Order: sequence, then C-alpha cells, then structure tokens
Amino acid sequence: MAAPPSPQARAAFAAGEAVGRVAHDIYGPGIVLFDPERKNYGEALERSRAALAHIGGTFFEAAYQADGVLVIADVVRVTASGVEVIEVKSSTELKDYYRDDAAIQAHVLRSAGVPLTAMRVAHVDNQFKYPGNGDYRGLLAEHDVTAETAARSTGVSTWITGAHEVLAGAMPDIAPGKHCDKPFECPFKMHCAGPQPEYPLKTLRGLSRKSIETLHRQGIADVRDIPATVAETEGWADQWRAVLDGTPLIRAEEIRPLLELSYPRYYLDFETISFAVPHWTGTRPYQAIPFQWSVHVEAAPGAEPIHHEFLDLSGENPARRCMEALIACLGNAGPVLTYSSYEKTTLNAMRKLLPDLDTPLAAIVERLFDLLPVTKAAYFHRDLKGSWSIKKVLPTIDSTLTYAGLGEVQDGGQAQQAYLEAIEPCIASDRRENLRQAMLGYCKRDTEAMVALAQRLGSAASLRS
Repeated sequence: MAAPPSPQARAAFAAGEAVGRVAHDIYGPGIVLFDPERKNYGEALERSRAALAHIGGTFFEAAYQADGVLVIADVVRVTASGVEVIEVKSSTELKDYYRDDAAIQAHVLRSAGVPLTAMRVAHVDNQFKYPGNGDYRGLLAEHDVTAETAARSTGVSTWITGAHEVLAGAMPDIAPGKHCDKPFECPFKMHCAGPQPEYPLKTLRGLSRKSIETLHRQGIADVRDIPATVAETEGWADQWRAVLDGTPLIRAEEIRPLLELSYPRYYLDFETISFAVPHWTGTRPYQAIPFQWSVHVEAAPGAEPIHHEFLDLSGENPARRCMEALIACLGNAGPVLTYSSYEKTTLNAMRKLLPDLDTPLAAIVERLFDLLPVTKAAYFHRDLKGSWSIKKVLPTIDSTLTYAGLGEVQDGGQAQQAYLEAIEPCIASDRRENLRQAMLGYCKRDTEAMVALAQRLGSAASLRS
C-alpha cells in the first residue's frame, strides 16, 4: 500500500498549484481545457484536439494521449507554424528530471499528431523581487529544450514499454536504494523495504555507509546483532553498549562549550513562512519570513526560565515587527542558544531585507550558540535511531515534555499551515484564536525543550567532572 503524501510533498503540491495559477496570468489570456477536480479526461482530450485549429490561441492544461500515455501540457500556444508547449515548474532551477518530463511530453504530443515546434520548461526565478499590485511578470525563467526532447524520443519509448510491463504484472528487479528518495520519496518505499529492525544500523552515529554495507552482507541489520568482537574494535563501541543496555551515553568533555556560556542565556526558536509566489512587496520566491518566535530566558544558574513570545497574524508582512520585537527582547548581552543553524540563516536574511536593522541583528548573530553540534557530539540514546532532531531528543531526557499532546500544531509544517489559515480574512474569530493558541504552544515547547536539554547536559557534565 502506498504511504500518504508527506508534509513536504503536500507543500510541494501547493507550491506547484500556486505557480500554475500565476502562469495562467503570465501567459494568458487563455482557455483551460482540463479540470483536475472534475477529472474530465475524455472531454479534455476532445477539446485539446480541436484547439489545434485555433491559430493564435493559448490553452492551459491541454490533454493528449498516445502509446497508452496521457499527458497534460501546462501551456499550449497554437501558431501559424505549429505548436509551442511550455511546461511550468515551481522549482528555482532546471532539474534533470524536468528534462525527462519534457521529453515524455514531447514524445506523446508528436505521437498524437501535434505539430510540435517548440518545447520549453519554465521555472521560478529566485532573483525575482515582487513589485506588488499583482505584477508577477518576470517570476518565471524559460529554457528551450526542443532539440534534446527530440533526441531522447527513442529512450522515452523504452521507458513507456517498461512501464506497460510493470502495469501488466511484471515486477522490476530493482533493490531498494538511493533511487527510492530521488527525485521524490517513493510512496511504496516501506513496502519494498519490508520489516525494519528495532534498532537499525543507522542508529549508531559515525557508522560509515561502507561499514553498513559490510554488516548487511553479513546478514546483520540490527545494532544488537553486531558481534562484540566487531563492536569493540570500532570507534562506536560505547554507542553499541548503550543500545544493548538502554542507558544514555553522555560524553562530558564534549559539553564544555555549553558550560562556559555566561548568563543570562536566551533560548530562541523561529517559525517562518515562504511562498513560491511572493505575497508581500519586496520579497522573493521561497524567501523565509519569520512570523513567530519563542524565547526562554535563564537569568542565572538554577533560576526559573522566563518566557517571551511573538506571533503576528495580521496577514501583512510580519518581518519588521517580528525583528523589532526580538531585538527588544534579547537586549545587548548574553548568549542566544538555538538548535540548528536555521535561526542564524533567518537573521542574516532579515539583515538584507531590513537593512536599517542590520546593526542590532548582526549583533544578535554574533551571540548565537548552536546546541545541535554539542548534542550530537555529547549525547547518544538508542531511541534517537540516528536522528538528533529536538523532537527525538526531548522524550529521552524528559518524558513529561512531549509534542504529542499539543493538539493540531505539533511540527513546523503544521505551524505553517495554521498560519496560512489564521491569516485568511474570512476566518471566524474563535477559530483564529484556537490556531493562535496552538501555534504559541508549539513554539514555546521548542524553547522549553532546549532549556531542558541544556540543563540535562550541564547536570551530567557537572556530575562527571
């Protein structure tokens, strides 16, 4: 059975739909021939064939079929010399599999009798800066792939033959591997992979791909099945023993950079939103704009952390208000702890977007301390299973601080979806308030988790020193 689309996949679908809508304005006016909601394939095929007679016409979502393959062309222009097709993509570059997509489309169109004279791929130009007033001219950059699609027609025929064989019941003799995740995660990946061990080899930090492949050839897939003679000769023997007995492994010497930090300590987490099609004047495609932050402040060792928060649901560009409130909250001194480099990346981006705030934001960047590298070097627990995300680490250090009980916002993707819903003008006030509370609770939990982690590591290092 296929797995449901991941949050990342759903976000990619939404970005594609947004870029597609704008493409209609950029290349229009035109007539839409296929409606994905109605799935009017038969009607679309007939209308698309008839459209070829309309010289000077522009058509969107045109359907053509040949060799048992149906394609939906994003933009079709009928000219006196033939047909031009533009395939629109929401990425910011011309990817190799876009060339494959274009080659398949061109093969089917030509096989269906379409007099194809030009095949182009258009993608989002990430240097485009939105001038406002709904003007998206310049958002898309085009690449002519006409010649290469014609040259690859024979290869496309081979792909189609292979696909028909699979549909007829022939299972491809392909072992699971990197291709299961590129260019997208296959929804049947876990089906092909079969049952997974409780503690797979990736649980061990630092275990090389070569070592994993060697162990797999020996029939070893679970860390607990690695022979002691093998484990004791490797650099990860202490992790192996921690998996066997279920106790956490803490390397006190790796925690020293954390112990040396002064007070007050600020723990910072952002939530951001990005749009393939920019919403706010002066912003670029996929530019991450912070709309929320949470800060916990430890004034001194052992002091009860004080919480501060910010969330803008006005629907206007929240960047300036968000940064000004953060500058006021963080003051002028004291380390600012994060968990990953994302906050640093965001702050540096805001320095460019808001140049008048460059000096105070640059000062904050200089104060940043990333807890993630320290945690990866100092802490190991078998339940992490190879991931040091804060959501994986937290239950292993404090079972009372979980994300599962937070309600409808339990991760960054859900926070973004909640934000998009909350800024809708027609949303009911009680629904917006529910979303606001859910978002605040989630972001607060992230910095609570960082405080708990830093205190746990600090206590462990003190006990072992």
